[in-house]
Amino acid sequence: MKKFILCFLFLNFGCAEPTYLKEAGDSGGGSAEKVERACQISFNASDLCLTWWWDGDKPKSSVDGRLYFKIYRLNIIDQSQVLLDLERLEVVLWMPDMGHGSVPVTITRKDLGTYEASPVHFIMPGEWEIRFKGTEGGEVLGEANVGITIF
Repeated sequence: MKKFILCFLFLNFGCAEPTYLKEAGDSGGGSAEKVERACQISFNASDLCLTWWWDGDKPKSSVDGRLYFKIYRLNIIDQSQVLLDLERLEVVLWMPDMGHGSVPVTITRKDLGTYEASPVHFIMPGEWEIRFKGTEGGEVLGEANVGITIF
């Protein structure tokens, strides 16, 4: 009988419960960090990806803003983000319907693959594009455009 009880306890309580990383979008509890998968925005001529966000509220035509962005590729094993620094980055604010841009922005590297673009100044309300362009070794790795409406 003792052998049976010991065997029962070992089989039911002897193994540690593994901790897994949560899938993107998983809202379950636990302390594991969420693994970001897939590109938020893809560059048109390479396997590079881009994620971007505003520092605070989205700017208006009368108020400058600042945006942050990350450049990465997806890990071939688990599709997690591998941050990358590029030799040259450009961010252009462009109003396609009017055929003109806005005030040039300055790009500042904040950390590996993480950048700040400022000041983001849209000179008038309307439909705009934020155009991201990456270059390495004189070769354009691709462009990624984001449409945005400014009030």
